[in-house]
Amino acid sequence: MTQANKNKILLIILIMLIAVSALLHFNMESVKSNTIDNAGKFSVADTSAIQKIIMQSSLATNVLEKTNGHWTINENRDADPNIVRVLLAVMKQVSISRSVAKDQMNETKKDLLEEGIRVELYDELGLKKRIYVKGNATKTISLFMDEEDDIPYIVVLPGYDNYVAGIFEIPQLDWRKRLIFNSTWRSLRKLEMLYPAKPKNSFEIRFDLDFFSITGIENLDTASMMNFVEEFQYFQADRFIEPKSGSSYYKLLETEPIAYLSVEDIDDRKNNRIMFYNRLQGDQMIMGKLDNGEIALFNYKRIRKIFIKKSNFSIKKKQ
Repeated sequence: MTQANKNKILLIILIMLIAVSALLHFNMESVKSNTIDNAGKFSVADTSAIQKIIMQSSLATNVLEKTNGHWTINENRDADPNIVRVLLAVMKQVSISRSVAKDQMNETKKDLLEEGIRVELYDELGLKKRIYVKGNATKTISLFMDEEDDIPYIVVLPGYDNYVAGIFEIPQLDWRKRLIFNSTWRSLRKLEMLYPAKPKNSFEIRFDLDFFSITGIENLDTASMMNFVEEFQYFQADRFIEPKSGSSYYKLLETEPIAYLSVEDIDDRKNNRIMFYNRLQGDQMIMGKLDNGEIALFNYKRIRKIFIKKSNFSIKKKQ
């Protein structure tokens, strides 16, 4: 082998080594970059420090705010603590899967800015993060983009097959705390169920001296009564709705309620009343109107035990 050929082979080997070295360097930098991104590009290590979250889109703006450890939605309603807990868990664990393909980068940026949800996270010092969030059409892929670097990424929750963007798409009514009654037998003062069409089935449970009584019943079935009272220890709606004019639910409001349920607690803040309406044919939900005018839906199978008659509390005498 001539020296010229040896030199050519050595040159080729040198070029290959340089290429491999450059590739390894690029990969190490990429891993390092992804590690940094996954550790805090979008996630928040200390979610307990978050005081306010603004989620703004072309359709709506929802503002979650924490005051003395208590979360509200849009200033005037208690937020559902379970949904807030999920949101904070998402922000703590969200991780980058990969960046969007280069040929889709510009279109994705435009979609995020024009159709996405702008999410702002605040702590006591002010704005902490501002990101844009959007899902794909089939709601299987979640896209996040930080305002600072303007690069869209596909994000995931490690170990979970979840549609991450979905938590930010929840409408205002579903952020609402769904708890309607939360009275125990120790705090309950009075519980009344009225049936306008069948008044003989109506009843009133009242705390009298050291225990409960029901007017008109001497042989009280205390087990049945206590089971009934326990239904209101954590009684919540399935969801709130805004019935539109002309809709079936809206038309129900023009009819007479089938039952009036009211609870009076030692703590006045727990007092509430619901007017229940007939179910729509084939509907699994029963509609209720709260004292403040809000409309809620309840799964009838879940709450049907509360529609009990007065006679069910009476111990039947043996013949």
